[in-house]
Amino acid sequence: METLTTECQQGSQFGFTGKQAIHPTQIPVIHEAFSPSKQTVDHAERLLQKYIEEESGGKRGAWEFEGKMVDRPVITNAIRVLQLAVHYSVVPDKLKSQEILKETRRLADTRKTTNSRRSSSE
Repeated sequence: METLTTECQQGSQFGFTGKQAIHPTQIPVIHEAFSPSKQTVDHAERLLQKYIEEESGGKRGAWEFEGKMVDRPVITNAIRVLQLAVHYSVVPDKLKSQEILKETRRLADTRKTTNSRRSSSE
């Protein structure tokens, strides 16, 4: 199991989100390694809530959150973190997290529609 733990931790650091298992006893080790930490989940939730406020207010492009610049890749990563957290059930309030993800998807769909209309009118 020590080798599995090391492989999973390395895979997680490289950006992978899971690993194949050949025995059910490996599943808890894999889940532990690929689950985002509570701190990471909390940060992603706060960031996405701010994103929802900013996007709903018509703000586009980069903006600041807790002293750091936020742009599309940062938002994409926060969404991925929250999706993993919901999947691995490491969120304190699963319904709240699912609502945040639902709203970010709605905003993304709205953005795609708006961008599509702009492109077709040019």
